[in-house]
Amino acid sequence: MATMVGSAVGDARQTMLEDPLAHLPCSTVVRYKKGQSIYNEEQRSTGLYLIIDGRVKVCRIPEDGHQVMLDIYRADDFFGESALLGLTNPAERATALENTEAMMWTTAELEAIAAKRARLAVALWQILAQRSIEFAQRIESFSRDNVSHRLARSLSGCQNGWVRLTKAARSRWRR
Repeated sequence: MATMVGSAVGDARQTMLEDPLAHLPCSTVVRYKKGQSIYNEEQRSTGLYLIIDGRVKVCRIPEDGHQVMLDIYRADDFFGESALLGLTNPAERATALENTEAMMWTTAELEAIAAKRARLAVALWQILAQRSIEFAQRIESFSRDNVSHRLARSLSGCQNGWVRLTKAARSRWRR
């Protein structure tokens, strides 16, 4: 199953993206309380998460120890993809910003599923490529846009390339 989204470069073209939920089996739902760590520098991510309900903040922790927020993820967003790289010290932290429910698939589970369902691998590549483009656009925005313009765009949630799942896909997962 594919999802239509606008082109990541912001033009009027439409792109068909593979829907990862069409290829992933349901997983156990884990509940996190507001402020609870999902993973951190000591207990690294071991898989990919899908937020069912709530919001999660993901930060990088550079050598100076100060948090650098990468993004805030909400219902229907995937996060935790650093686990797919198998890094020994990813210096990344995910924290529930409110009571949150999420599904998680371990790296080993994803590899086994992708070996049987190649379209899952395509869907995950598309998510990662799209996220990479979004981060590049943010970096470009730092040099081009003033603070008030960037803040307005962030608050409105109008960033290009966000994948939002279809109503049918969401209802399939929330049963």
